Amino acid sequence: MNKWFYMESHEFFLKTIPDALKTLDIAHAIPTYSPTPVNTTTAMKLKEHLAAFRPDVILITGWTPFQRKPYFDVIREYCQQHQAFLVFWSFEDPTHTDIWGKYIAQAAKPDYIFTHALGCDTIYESLGIPASYLPFAINPHLHYRREPDPKFTSDIALVGRFEPEMMHSTSLRMASLKTLLQPLVARDYDIAIWGSGWKEHFHQLPFPIPEKYLRGPVSYEDIPKIYSSAKINLAIQNEPVLITRRTFECMGSGGFVLTINTPAIRKHFAIDRHVAVSTNRTETLQQVDRYLHNPERRLHIAANGQKETHDHHTYAARIREMVEKIQPYVEAKKENKIIFSPPQKIQKEVFPEVNFSLSKKKKSYINDVDLSAKRSSSGSRSHAADDAGIYLLFKVAEEALYEVTFAQLKLFASIPPSGEPVLNVYAIELPWSVQSLRCGRGPAISKNPVGTIAINKPFQTTYPWNGNWYTLDLTSLVKNWISGKQMNYGLYLDIAPPKDGAVYFTSTRWRGNPYIGHFEYYVRLHPRLEIEYSKMV
Repeated sequence: MNKWFYMESHEFFLKTIPDALKTLDIAHAIPTYSPTPVNTTTAMKLKEHLAAFRPDVILITGWTPFQRKPYFDVIREYCQQHQAFLVFWSFEDPTHTDIWGKYIAQAAKPDYIFTHALGCDTIYESLGIPASYLPFAINPHLHYRREPDPKFTSDIALVGRFEPEMMHSTSLRMASLKTLLQPLVARDYDIAIWGSGWKEHFHQLPFPIPEKYLRGPVSYEDIPKIYSSAKINLAIQNEPVLITRRTFECMGSGGFVLTINTPAIRKHFAIDRHVAVSTNRTETLQQVDRYLHNPERRLHIAANGQKETHDHHTYAARIREMVEKIQPYVEAKKENKIIFSPPQKIQKEVFPEVNFSLSKKKKSYINDVDLSAKRSSSGSRSHAADDAGIYLLFKVAEEALYEVTFAQLKLFASIPPSGEPVLNVYAIELPWSVQSLRCGRGPAISKNPVGTIAINKPFQTTYPWNGNWYTLDLTSLVKNWISGKQMNYGLYLDIAPPKDGAVYFTSTRWRGNPYIGHFEYYVRLHPRLEIEYSKMV
């Protein structure tokens, strides 16, 4: 592992990880060209760069502009030709695991995945990829205590960007704000909120924030000055199983941290020794008053926290651990050996081989980007031609030494439905083809539906669109398909009478629309079967 290539362009990653590689005397390179716009010219530059540098290990991180399929294609080709090792360090779990983490697993096909979230390594291992937990860290050459700067002094400081979708996409972020920030705002403490988005969107918060608290964006180099200059720093957490990057960086900069009491915080830091915590608004007020009036104790805890991060949580320490973990896999890849032992449970995502809608009246094949199921009243001739059903065909397979323990159909609504219809799902019982359907010869379907899906949730146009997903447990049917007890001729979806209505799901041809947007990870919104297997006893 003599050479590493770090495929990244984002400022705060470039100011941390390359420095760690340098500290460890690992020869490395980073792109010197912009990843945007995504085009063949940039992909060619990347290809030429890799060919000239010839790295042994390629590292990708985060959710940033270089994480796009054209660049993944170049990376995969290089790794195949030169047996280079691809590492993905995921910084978006668990909130974005399904949309983003699995997208990179699917598109980039990394050899090893590290995740900053406790427990998410098992998710990637269940996909057949070796994985380990590895949290954020600090760069000690950037994150260290400075003398307080009058430009950044305050009793209470909060650093972080704010975007409205954050109120819906993370389970703990808004709860953290309500617990840590809201009671202090209500008491009118000396508060400084730094970061982008606050001035534009603060009115969308569920509690008022006076504009006098909002200081605006700040450069990455100045953030440690804020941490060193504030008496108390509020560290907002996004999920119970991870520690945000700014929490580590604040402690490394000698800042006193008040945060939420979570499993991840408790795993790495001692409460009231390295960090202070709060579990409710009343406790927040008590903790703030306690430490504002006890500067000696406050500075002692801040110093302990700084020492802990500098001793154990540097990016050099993380890269060293990364090298130790991947070393056996790097050697095995060069020898074309597989040393990863499949876990107790594995997961497969099966995308349909055939997926389309069929107009019932015209018997016409609707090869649209959306799968539509529609029903209009029998007496309404003007809409009868719109009636349609959905055909899906999935190829499922047996896994040696494993048995199916769970399977579900997962569909994403791409356009607002009409009415509140109920969707019946039937097993198709005889062979069929698109041509036979066009000729009016529909296959026999099961007498009773294998399940129903009520289309009754509000359509969502903001990320992560959780309300647009509809699922159906198909465990028994998939077990029968795999065992041969029942032939797999696919599924038919139809609106159940007597209600009229229409529902629209993505097909495998879907690439985005005005309701949802257009994103590189559109494949993660395609229809699929999710199958879980467990090792046989």
